[in-house]
Amino acid sequence: MTIEHSLNCYEHYLLALETVNSPQRDQVLNVLVSRDAVQRTLIDGAKFSGVQWVKLKKLDDRLKQQKDAIAKTLDLEQWRETVKPSESAWWWFCDLPKPLGCWERFDWVWNGVNLICLTISVSLVLDTSSKLLTGGPGFVGASAIAFQSILTLVAGGGGLTQTGQKTREYVFTRLNIDKRYWEEWSAGVSVALLGVLFAIHSSLPKVAVRFNDWGVEHYQAREFDSALSNYEKAIALRPDYAEAHYYLGLLYEDLQQYDKARAEYQLALQSDLDALEALTRLKAHNNLGRLYILKKDYTAAIPSLVTGLNLVDEEQAKTDEAIKSTQYALKKNLGWTQLGQKNYIEAESLLTEAIALAPERGAAYCLLAQVLEGKKQQTEAQTQWQNCVIYADELQPDEYQWIALAREKIATQGKQP
Repeated sequence: MTIEHSLNCYEHYLLALETVNSPQRDQVLNVLVSRDAVQRTLIDGAKFSGVQWVKLKKLDDRLKQQKDAIAKTLDLEQWRETVKPSESAWWWFCDLPKPLGCWERFDWVWNGVNLICLTISVSLVLDTSSKLLTGGPGFVGASAIAFQSILTLVAGGGGLTQTGQKTREYVFTRLNIDKRYWEEWSAGVSVALLGVLFAIHSSLPKVAVRFNDWGVEHYQAREFDSALSNYEKAIALRPDYAEAHYYLGLLYEDLQQYDKARAEYQLALQSDLDALEALTRLKAHNNLGRLYILKKDYTAAIPSLVTGLNLVDEEQAKTDEAIKSTQYALKKNLGWTQLGQKNYIEAESLLTEAIALAPERGAAYCLLAQVLEGKKQQTEAQTQWQNCVIYADELQPDEYQWIALAREKIATQGKQP
């Protein structure tokens, strides 16, 4: 039999096998026997031309695609006992699994790495997403969530879902990556994905700063809903963000939600104080004490106010008007607690010190007038009531009430003989 004739027979029987859905035993045997005939021509020393070698390679590739049909049709193990093929006659052994090479033997390791990395990646995405969704998704949060989710599904899920496997096969084939190394590449991609997601997760505290800055901008524009959303995101991304807790406390004060404001000030003072600038820390102590005073819980107000005063840098207060103003507020409010507890001597001392720091501000005068009345020093009290009317700010709720009281006191004194 000539080389060309044996190849043609092989092609003829192979084509017949390919064109049926359920091949018969004889059809399969004809293909295998015709392939044996081609092999014998090689053993007999026949010289194949380049074209014939190419044709044989293509036919063998087609035959390998029919290995499942062959294995289902014939009991190849029994036929091997009859035919006694050599080990090189691979077409008689297509029912046997392909021996694992040195690379394939460790596929289970790479698959494990892939699964572990994907599991951690999903956890990071869920954690980040839950934080970004706090206060409403917003464009930035939604974009970040979508980006991470797509990365995880495309890169991490490649080897774990049927669709992912097909996508991986397409991509790796297009990149001409040897199939033996697909598991290693998948694991490498998963490790890289985990690195990207970990970097994103690690950057959340910096993102929190930006959300806090946006919150301050909205707060200053009196856009309270947007400010609240941004503050909540900042705190969700960085729970110990003292500055965000402080500004959220300010917002709650403006919304007259005093219990929530007090809680935020407490969290600010219990959080990362190293990141809280000195002035903000003083203001937090003062505002917290003031909120307790409004509840008439003077005992609870004192520790925060005293701590704030102890933190004041006296030298800095001489040159920094903001520090000096906050020092005034702390002394004024601490004097207010003493007035509430009827400790008039201590209250007078503190309020006098506060007035010395800011003679142009009226709240301390109003409180000092009440202290002097408590001490039965009516003449001195009248002077302070007058100062209260002159310097107090009617736009401040507390001072507005005191101005009204001061005018009443002055009017009453004027009617006395």
